[in-house]
Amino acid sequence: MHPRFRSFYHSHDSTSFTPPVDIFVTATQTIIHASLPGAQRSDLSVTYDASRSMLRMAGVVHRPGVDEEMYKALLIGERGHHLGVFEREVPISHNVAVEGIQARLVDGVLRVALPKVEGEVQQTDEMEEMEKEGASNELNIDGKEEEREVEDEVEGEYVKVDIQ
Repeated sequence: MHPRFRSFYHSHDSTSFTPPVDIFVTATQTIIHASLPGAQRSDLSVTYDASRSMLRMAGVVHRPGVDEEMYKALLIGERGHHLGVFEREVPISHNVAVEGIQARLVDGVLRVALPKVEGEVQQTDEMEEMEKEGASNELNIDGKEEEREVEDEVEGEYVKVDIQ
């Protein structure tokens, strides 16, 4: 799998869950909706690494108002797989106008808007397809498609995004 898409589907070992996302690519921006019911703005972090074209969302989701004693009384815990520490990285296929990135948490949905750099040509259908599939295929010497594994890239410098 291409390294830009490796963390798109799998969270790192130290995380409890990977929040589901919807990704919308328009002519002017990419919009990401991350489902985080029960999340508090103060417990979330959104950053963008321009050198890797990677959006990173991280944080923790708690059971609001539940202390140790109440937790012992938990009969059914279906939300358990959507609680705890999370990290999600999403590759962005266009140059981002970093100063225009906006993030907002409303009704348990983190919405991040990443505007395209003005004048950038629209992305190709092939790149859109790669974002949907989350993998990159290449032709080998025989002309057959094969998935390419590449070593993890070095962490870049992230720009912090304020969440409204």
